[in-house]
Amino acid sequence: MEELLEQLIGADAIEIPPISQPEYILSGSGFGWFYSDAKRTMVRVTRGSECILFEDELKDSNHVIAQVGSEILSIPSDEIIEIGWN
Repeated sequence: MEELLEQLIGADAIEIPPISQPEYILSGSGFGWFYSDAKRTMVRVTRGSECILFEDELKDSNHVIAQVGSEILSIPSDEIIEIGWN
């Protein structure tokens, strides 16, 4: 039975390549304060931290929605530095 399952699964197995995107960090050093819509307050984060971008721009501003650590924040786009593809 196991051999049959392995044959069926092995024949139909398709490898899905991981979604890659460039890596980003917060510019500068020290700490920065950015708005968290979920908490409806400013949150302090360490500059130089890795960011994951969700939306390139909001409707009326030059901000991006990014995850820094466990926080989802609105960050000015000039505060984000693309460090490349890994």
